[in-house]
Amino acid sequence: MDKFARYNPGKDVSVAKKFTNTFGTEKYAQMLTAAKENPATKVAATKLQDDLLNQLLHKVESPDKVEGLLGLGKHGQNLAGHVNVEAFNSYSTRKASTLCTPSRTRGRPRS
Repeated sequence: MDKFARYNPGKDVSVAKKFTNTFGTEKYAQMLTAAKENPATKVAATKLQDDLLNQLLHKVESPDKVEGLLGLGKHGQNLAGHVNVEAFNSYSTRKASTLCTPSRTRGRPRS
């Protein structure tokens, strides 16, 4: 991500947006999950997954949809040690905090 920004100054498109436009959100999420299972690519994949989760947070995707994208929530699935549990917990926490944040209307605080 850092190299992309350095070599493409002025580009506002995130890596996640570029990949989701090319492959679709589900396929991109699957690629990142596979990359997180490999120790050689885990750190980079985690950063890219954070970028994707930020994009999904801004799109106001439901936790249920994100859970599915991360390969979680299957009946009888053992979540202990799954590479995406921590990412989903982070998404759920950030999603809940955005719901509790007071909104503003046309620059004025709501009364």
